[in-house]
Amino acid sequence: MTLSEYLEIHPKTHLIFDFDETLFWLVLEWDRFFEAMEKELASIDRGLYDDLAASKRSLSGTLNSYVEAYGTKAKQIITNMSVRFEEEHLTRVVPNPELVDFVMANRDRFSMSIWTSNTSKVVEKVLAEHGLTGVFARIASQLEILMLKPYPDGFRYLAQSGVSKDRYLMIGNSSADEEAAKAAGIDYFHIDYFTKRPQAD
Repeated sequence: MTLSEYLEIHPKTHLIFDFDETLFWLVLEWDRFFEAMEKELASIDRGLYDDLAASKRSLSGTLNSYVEAYGTKAKQIITNMSVRFEEEHLTRVVPNPELVDFVMANRDRFSMSIWTSNTSKVVEKVLAEHGLTGVFARIASQLEILMLKPYPDGFRYLAQSGVSKDRYLMIGNSSADEEAAKAAGIDYFHIDYFTKRPQAD
């Protein structure tokens, strides 16, 4: 089922998109990020980092755990690290043409926002390069919210006063996106464009 078909059956007014591997695929040198993350986070608390690594906590789970334990101190370190990483190591951007076309064709039909674990700096840069500046009402990124998905902080940042939750739809590609939508109390639509095709294409 396509997004358009889903919306014919389940009418919505407010669409919230994940960014990386949903609207676009950001080709990043993740080994560099993990090296920086270990160095920076272990400097705060080596024991916590080792415990999280041993339990195979996800990337967002690891970052959230440090923010839970150390608050704004950890958040500032993570934010600075993420901005630097995206600026220095983004090698390529691959659009999801079907979804980008949907956004362009429906920019006046829906209120659209982005909820991402990337930073709004890279999101805004990519949107500008693809003619999408001004299309999205708000961007909830690592720079604007405290906790990453699956916490519902992003939805609280994006939600508009007077709009009931049944008017929103979260559009994403991962279990974290789906769990975040569930935590926020909104419906979810899964996009598998990048998982169905070789990312090297």
